[in-house]
Amino acid sequence: MTKISRREALVVLGAVTATGCLPVRDNPGENLAKAGVKVGVLTDFPNIGSNRNLELADTPAIIARVAKPQAGSISIGDIHLIALSKVCTHFGCVVTAPVNNELGCPCHGSVFSLETGAVKQGPANKPLPTFKLEARSDGIYAIP
Repeated sequence: MTKISRREALVVLGAVTATGCLPVRDNPGENLAKAGVKVGVLTDFPNIGSNRNLELADTPAIIARVAKPQAGSISIGDIHLIALSKVCTHFGCVVTAPVNNELGCPCHGSVFSLETGAVKQGPANKPLPTFKLEARSDGIYAIP
């Protein structure tokens, strides 16, 4: 095992803090409360592309209305919603707000589809993980 100095550890910690890198989790929703977390109501998503940014289980996330049902999305009538982690699967940086239905990583240039979370441009090679959604009488919830 290679030892690093305290100074080297602080430099690495500072770099991680400055870049906004976070742990990459395949199933970020596993840490949600059993009751779930309310993420909004249908009127929060009036048009395709409408979205909300929030934190779910200490993970930056985006809930978006998409054009058609996708794996990992929920459909209520003709409204389709998807909840994606905003943590890039390449290095853990937080992706930017959507532009032209894409989420971009400011660290190394990966691009993801807002519709599916799929990688459109690397270096990331895994899609953004989704959170499970559930419709209830009082709104939409992210659930474990």
